[in-house]
Amino acid sequence: MKGRVYKRGKSWYYRFDIEPDPLTGQRRQVNGSGYRTEREAWKACRDAMADHESGRLVSSSRHKVAEALDEWLSRIEHSIKPSMVQNWRNYAAYYVVPYIGSRDIREIDGAVCDALYAKLLAEGRVKARPRKSSSTQAVHMRRLAGDGREMPCRPYSYDTLVRPGESGGRYVCELLVSLPVCSA
Repeated sequence: MKGRVYKRGKSWYYRFDIEPDPLTGQRRQVNGSGYRTEREAWKACRDAMADHESGRLVSSSRHKVAEALDEWLSRIEHSIKPSMVQNWRNYAAYYVVPYIGSRDIREIDGAVCDALYAKLLAEGRVKARPRKSSSTQAVHMRRLAGDGREMPCRPYSYDTLVRPGESGGRYVCELLVSLPVCSA
């Protein structure tokens, strides 16, 4: 691999070729600019080529962590079980995206990953709230016991829920919206 250094205006920049795009076969290059001297540009070029050959070179993009995770999962979902894809999407939504999802990929390094891991270990497996608004809404407004006293509305599997006006149930829930969710 051979790099080149050029002067443009008062600053120096470098460029070198990398492997062609695997899908289209088009030429790809890595560029760096803004160096005051030719020597600085050559040093940066050699460092960038070494990073590329060792697999550490990260392309300059403005992707956020959340976008990158979603893109990666979309690319690999055909090769793994659907349940695993859904689990990984859930893990990303609850444990990664709320904390570092809005950061640029280029900002993420070992220290950030270690800090996130330490935070998750310290808190235990507590789901953070996803950034997106939840599509679920409360179904019940209040629950009445058989004697008419109001109780907090928490339908359990052992409760027999009935709509107002029907009889035979242990508890009566006044519904905000009529959804089949209430038929537990």
